[in-house]
Amino acid sequence: MDPATIKKENVKLIVSDVDGTLLDSAHEVPAKTRNAILAIRKSHPDLPFIIATGKPFAATLDIRRDLNLTPFHCIHTNGCLIYGPNDANDGTTLDWAENLETDFVRRVVRENRKRQIGTFVYVTDEVFEVVLDARGRVGGPAREDGKGWLEILRAFGEDVKVPPEGFLERLESGDVKVQKMVLCVNDPEVPAFRQHLVTDYPATSFHLTQALTFALELLPLKASKQAALQHICDELGITVDNVLAFGDGENDAGMLGTVKYGVVMPNGMEGAKKAAAYVAPVTNDEAAVGVVLDSIFGQ
Repeated sequence: MDPATIKKENVKLIVSDVDGTLLDSAHEVPAKTRNAILAIRKSHPDLPFIIATGKPFAATLDIRRDLNLTPFHCIHTNGCLIYGPNDANDGTTLDWAENLETDFVRRVVRENRKRQIGTFVYVTDEVFEVVLDARGRVGGPAREDGKGWLEILRAFGEDVKVPPEGFLERLESGDVKVQKMVLCVNDPEVPAFRQHLVTDYPATSFHLTQALTFALELLPLKASKQAALQHICDELGITVDNVLAFGDGENDAGMLGTVKYGVVMPNGMEGAKKAAAYVAPVTNDEAAVGVVLDSIFGQ
């Protein structure tokens, strides 16, 4: 369906994924998208515009400031964390948090260390590389062979760190609470490794999703963009029938399928395409979010 047929008076909340949706391939907000959002912020100052991303809070704060989105909630770490609106000093409150079980985290790290699978843990607003895969990304699209996973994730705006002294011991003991784990493998290896995770680990401990072709994301069972969005809608008294959502990844599928006005990028993952009611007329590199917003709000 054509998203231009959506009536602006029916939209009471807008939510957008970040990488592959709001941002282009250079990890920038296209000018048309920026202008469209700022115009809506001016013409509809009380219309909530929320970002929903797998990134930690700090990785998108500059984007939210630039687009004047700090007065609203934001969803991070694929729904593990919900932050409230920022105050004038950019302070914020954590409204929702879901953590992975310590035993599960411990087992994944130990086994991935044996396999040398690039493993990253998300601890509130920090990301740590806890298992190094010396191969890096081999033969990745438009990337040189052997580029390190840490470097690749940093290119997506995440401040990935080498763990400080004593961190791994604290991780083992459960003193460090992990919201999300990301396991990086080369694209051809993804199906088999994904099957290994589903088969060999208890389904009661996690659920699996993807936003990037090479990154498998392990989340707590109750955590998802869909669940986080529903939490915010309930808090604001808004029904999902009045939500306009943008996304492109498997991790967006639940959110896109739940709301009435789910818009997927034409180059999005298959699961997201099946879930969404609408397809953007252009890609994220062509300012899809801005194009759709202009078609609805007439900017």
